[in-house]
Formats: sequence, structure tokens, C-alpha cells
Amino acid sequence: MLIAEVTVTDQHQHNNKKEKIMKTIILKTLVIFPAVMIALPAMAQGAPPATPIDGGLSLLLAAGGVYGIKKLRDSRK
Repeated sequence: MLIAEVTVTDQHQHNNKKEKIMKTIILKTLVIFPAVMIALPAMAQGAPPATPIDGGLSLLLAAGGVYGIKKLRDSRK
């Protein structure tokens, strides 16, 4: 009898978690979707004129590439 009660309680808790996750997904969708729809016309105006990439950004990109390669090599060992 106790095992059956625990199983029912576990299923109820599992269903509550699923319900909470679904509510969160729906809420986030209802909040984010309108914001994206409002922002689309502003983004559709086109890209700004050629924006130069300075040395600092290039250095960060290169460092990220080197770090990624190092992590790949370390994971193979």
C-alpha cells in the first residue's frame, strides 16, 4: 500500500514539474514574441555603413580560437 502511495505522489510531483515548465515556456513566448515583432521594423532598415573591426576585437577573436583549439587537443588526450 505504501509503495502505491509513493508512486502516485511521485507521478503527481512529476506532472507538477511538467506543468510548471510548460507555463514558463508559454509565458516566455508570450513576452518575447511581441518584443521581437516590435523590434523587427527597426532591424529591417539595413546595416550601418562599414564598421571597422579594431585591433582589440581581432585580438579577442584570435585568443578565442587558440583557446578552442587547446581545449579540443586536451579533450583528445
